[in-house]
Amino acid sequence: AYVPIDPAFPPERIEFIIRDAQLRVMVTQTPLLQVLPVGTVETLCIDTIRWGESTDSPAPVVKVGERDTAYVIYTSGSTGKPKGVCVEHRQIVNYVLGITERLKLTAGLNFATVSSIAADLGNTVVFPSLATGGTLHVIGQETAENQAALAEYFTREHIDVLKIVPSHLAALQGARNPERVMPKRTLILGGEASRLEWVRDLLRMAPECDIHNHYGPT
Repeated sequence: AYVPIDPAFPPERIEFIIRDAQLRVMVTQTPLLQVLPVGTVETLCIDTIRWGESTDSPAPVVKVGERDTAYVIYTSGSTGKPKGVCVEHRQIVNYVLGITERLKLTAGLNFATVSSIAADLGNTVVFPSLATGGTLHVIGQETAENQAALAEYFTREHIDVLKIVPSHLAALQGARNPERVMPKRTLILGGEASRLEWVRDLLRMAPECDIHNHYGPT
């Protein structure tokens, strides 16, 4: 099981999650070490791994059952101490199968996630992209908040599927050519309510794009 942690979290929250979840290994990148509480847990920096090197060590055999925990998401703690919510393998598998069927996700699509890894909002594209043989594009915050940069990236990489919060997409469309930050095939809105008239505007802007609202229009 894994526990996603946003490096932008306050140090106190990060330290609490590490202790509360009894983490044994922290997977990160070298530039983030200066903002993470290293020393409290074993740290593995993926940017220092030499990928592709052969090894004589056999691949580990991990037995996973449907009721085993897949990941743990921590609440904001706005009403008290943050709480870890365990999501089991059977639950995420059921969700991925349902999303794949409902959205008619075929093999070879380009998926983009612009959400924090510490929230499971982006799992709508993270796991389906991997399960269908697609390509997952993890968009950094600086690009995700810059309409021109994001539009250029979407055009260059031919992004087919996007999951995004309505207010985030609305902010991106305040600049010229708002249609350029729309995916080519499927747009998934979630996390908050969407105005019905605004959704209709999106459909007129990108008539070839299927739009799905996971929250419900108001």
